[in-house]
Amino acid sequence: MSPLIKELICLFYLVKIIAIQFSSASPEQSPATVLEKRAPS
Repeated sequence: MSPLIKELICLFYLVKIIAIQFSSASPEQSPATVLEKRAPS
């Protein structure tokens, strides 16, 4: 396995983990819920 591929895989997992933590840390700030709050019921 070349070092470049290893770095790409590490980067991919880092981005994935950060995205999961960000979405679970602030679900109320996601675009979908913001649009639902603005939309007239």
